[in-house]
Amino acid sequence: MSRLALVVGINSYRDRWATLKNSVNDADEVEAVLTEPEYGFSVSKLTEEEASKAAVLRWLVEAKNSGAEQIVFYFSGHGAATDIGTFLVTHDNAEFDEGISLNSLLSIASPLPGSTTQVLIMLDCCHSGGVVEQSSAGIAVAPIRQDDISRMVRQANPAVVVMAACTSDQSAVEKDNLGHGVFTHHLLSALLGDAADHTGCVTAHSVYDVVSREMAGQEGHVQVPVFLGRMEGRLILGREFTPVLSPRLPEEDYNRYEMEAREHLQAYHEIKASYTAESWRYEGYFAASRKLEEVANWFARKEKVEGLSRRPSFQQSRHSLIRYQSELGFVESQTKTRWGTLDRQIGAGGFGKVWRVTKDNGEPLAYKLYHAYELTDREKIKRFRNGYEAMRMLSHPAIIKVHDYSECPAGFTMDFIDGSNLRELSVGTFMEQSSIFSILAETAEAINHAHKHNVIHRDIKPENIVCRLGENGDYRQGLCKFPGSSNPSEVGAGWGG
Repeated sequence: MSRLALVVGINSYRDRWATLKNSVNDADEVEAVLTEPEYGFSVSKLTEEEASKAAVLRWLVEAKNSGAEQIVFYFSGHGAATDIGTFLVTHDNAEFDEGISLNSLLSIASPLPGSTTQVLIMLDCCHSGGVVEQSSAGIAVAPIRQDDISRMVRQANPAVVVMAACTSDQSAVEKDNLGHGVFTHHLLSALLGDAADHTGCVTAHSVYDVVSREMAGQEGHVQVPVFLGRMEGRLILGREFTPVLSPRLPEEDYNRYEMEAREHLQAYHEIKASYTAESWRYEGYFAASRKLEEVANWFARKEKVEGLSRRPSFQQSRHSLIRYQSELGFVESQTKTRWGTLDRQIGAGGFGKVWRVTKDNGEPLAYKLYHAYELTDREKIKRFRNGYEAMRMLSHPAIIKVHDYSECPAGFTMDFIDGSNLRELSVGTFMEQSSIFSILAETAEAINHAHKHNVIHRDIKPENIVCRLGENGDYRQGLCKFPGSSNPSEVGAGWGG
């Protein structure tokens, strides 16, 4: 039996709705994943003006009558709640007819009586901006809300599964650095294997578990998606993945893990409280960081336990962990760390601050410390860590060498370069043109080296080229910083910042 999927992505709307940035890209990537051998769907795609109301309805009716084993419908674009009804806005929207009504979608998509067809509907309406021009007839038109979808699905009680996300306050959650809407970004990660259960299958439920967990951890508390409808048995979307998620446990095991989480945090709190303000700087900070890293690693392992991360008690413990991690991110000079003693802050960027550290043997290090107030932004932390991993791949004399990474607080060490950037030096005021060319040529070689390793620099400017005075009295480029680079093979992978 066949497996059919329709993916719809609309950036540009006719006349009345704000243009979106990432919906077409959303559809392209979802199509690419669903056609992979692990899924094996026959995928149709409608984007921009192709995504008319008639075209979408025609496909849904034909798919319903095809006898397909599974039907998946994915939509990325605007949703509308009006006095008339709740709609997915199609390209050819018009006053009194925004597009596909949610009622019609649920009715048409529901399998015929006696059919064994499984249907999954995934809606990404997490987009900023709304209707550009209000109805001339005085009909209220507003972007769709989470509650609108939940209410409609509960009333219809369709024999389909609906996974949908939209914002309650219409905050901007299309992030350019992701290249996708937030919901679709995490959906793709889940489909690419993060949602593989203990049998190696990606199911509708396991996808929701991963997406809801990641969206709940977003900065700004982006609303988690809804998961409604009814389905007989498991809705298996993909097979033969490496298992990632563990099987669901008995209730007593969940209770035990929740108690262990509280005990780990209490043990950390007792260590922290055992130091005075003075001894904290010279001994306590180091001991507390080491202990909290153990606790954070325990939480990271347990978050993979099926269902645990959604339990209120575990969520509360994790919030406490983040608070403790944030506290360790606020440091002062003369504080003892695992690498040495903090001397002074020497820089700052979009991802954090850079400190000079003196090792026990007197040698200097640079320590990049992630912003303590942004630990709730899981995606940004992931990009910060990816940046460190990308820098480890590179080996070039004009690219800084990184060393160790820590989770508590989030940061990494790297070589300390005693020099000034090109902006500060104003090399054009005292340096020969041949020497300037030499610096630029070495910088180009460093960037070319990064490109050969699939790392693309996104912020080449004088401030990110640091020079040091050589023994012969010449300034030579000694560091090419990569604060916002990306790996094209992984959307949004950043370089530490």
